[in-house]
Amino acid sequence: MNFWVYENYSTKKTTVHKETCSHCNYGEGLIAGYQEESGTWHGPFSSCEYAKQYANFLEDRELHFCKICKPEGDDASIVDFSAPAAAVAPTAVAPAWENEGIPSGVSAQQQTEIEAAREAFARETEGEPSQADTPKKKGGWVKWLLLALLLVLLVVLVVFFVQSCNSAPTESRITPIENKTPSAAQMTIDDLDFEAIKSQFPEAKLVNGKIQLPEMTFAEFQKKFPKITQAQLKSKFPEIEFLAPTLTFDQIKAKFPNATYEGGKLVIPGITFADFQAKFPEFPDLDSLKAIFPDVSFEGPTVTFDEIKAKFPEATYEGGLLTIPGTTFEAFQVQFPQFVDLASLRTVFPNVTFEAPAATSAPVVTPTPVTPVTPEPTPPVVTDSVAGEYKTTANLNVRPSASTDQSPLVKIPRGTTVTVTGAAEPGSKWYRVSYNGVEGYVDSDWLSRL
Repeated sequence: MNFWVYENYSTKKTTVHKETCSHCNYGEGLIAGYQEESGTWHGPFSSCEYAKQYANFLEDRELHFCKICKPEGDDASIVDFSAPAAAVAPTAVAPAWENEGIPSGVSAQQQTEIEAAREAFARETEGEPSQADTPKKKGGWVKWLLLALLLVLLVVLVVFFVQSCNSAPTESRITPIENKTPSAAQMTIDDLDFEAIKSQFPEAKLVNGKIQLPEMTFAEFQKKFPKITQAQLKSKFPEIEFLAPTLTFDQIKAKFPNATYEGGKLVIPGITFADFQAKFPEFPDLDSLKAIFPDVSFEGPTVTFDEIKAKFPEATYEGGLLTIPGTTFEAFQVQFPQFVDLASLRTVFPNVTFEAPAATSAPVVTPTPVTPVTPEPTPPVVTDSVAGEYKTTANLNVRPSASTDQSPLVKIPRGTTVTVTGAAEPGSKWYRVSYNGVEGYVDSDWLSRL
């Protein structure tokens, strides 16, 4: 069993270890081949006593013994270690092996160690480093060999990666920017597919290879995909179908005789879009109408039912019929002078009726022959119920209640004839229908009575 002395420069301590101690590791320390800057190993020594004597002659060093391997236990017959480690202090007196001659009773190996220790002590006294002070580099070449192999392997991998990138087809080297799917606003016809359309229009369907876009026009489609023209779309998807409401000028003319269409401009005088919508409920907003007639305007005197109601509280507006009881057109004209005659009012409300109060007969004082006057016939008051046959003017949702708060139960295709059994409540625009065994409510704005 050999022993080693570790000299710690920072703490100014020396510690004796067994060579098999995990901290000593045969003079290599915790990491074999690693040269510590904070201290160095001296040895080996064949006995703990020799290691202790050598440690005592290292200048200004406090002697200790390893608390893990406890080297003093293997050499107790030679040295008395009952005193504290700190008591073993450096001394200027030369050790026994420094005297002339070799003590009797020592082996040949011990003689060699004593001579080596004497030489080391002499060199240290003269300021020369001893062989024991030189850190051993046993096993260090293994670490450097492993590092060199790792470096070579890293270089090989880098070269292989660069060569594979250079030899790959141009198409496979896609930059992150090119790999991104363009937004709908940036898409061209080459980028467009059904999934891209579906992402913008969830109602889109693919039926037998045909793309169907319900309740919309190409103008609405182009708002999402501004870089795609109608010709490009038809070229790539010949079977694409926009299930949008259609309308001709003749149909408008039939409802609004004063309408004109010249130079691509549609003019409907005397009404508002709300009045137009009452006749053509399949158009939910002005944009849907402009998808067919881009240049459309409404001109002339206008009035809303709410404005009429404010002046004539008894007025009603049901089923497209405006009824103003207890007055005449002349009295109405006093409140709304912009209507020069009944015809101008009927451009806004085509079905309007004034129910004047019955005249009170005055007592005849002198019987005078009176020429009978034939009264102007008054249009009959329409009191028809909402129940009856209707045709849907758009794909219509059937909901469980008379509101849009709940999800639809089923959707009725545009152009389907349905039977309305009644309104949700008097004056409500929500009608009760039954379709394919499902009962619910629909918005009457999208129904046309047959």
